[in-house]
Amino acid sequence: MIKFEKNIGDKDKKARIFGAVVLFLASFFISGVVGGVLLLLAIVMAVTSFFSYCPAYTLMGMNTCCGDGSCKAGKAEEPGDTPDEE
Repeated sequence: MIKFEKNIGDKDKKARIFGAVVLFLASFFISGVVGGVLLLLAIVMAVTSFFSYCPAYTLMGMNTCCGDGSCKAGKAEEPGDTPDEE
């Protein structure tokens, strides 16, 4: 079984669910290819919020889950990244 590290927090999850509902409803009023794309986006948003994992966040190094304090919000820092002081 594939194990994914959660990278979507509670606020992000709620926003994705709300967006999925809006896109799902909009897909009923818009026909054709655009309606199909809206439906597909709604499904992707619902699935990513259900699993609390976003592959795009992984590619960008982002993590918005902060519930238990085990992960940092925002962009993950690379080792050796320190702010430059003048």
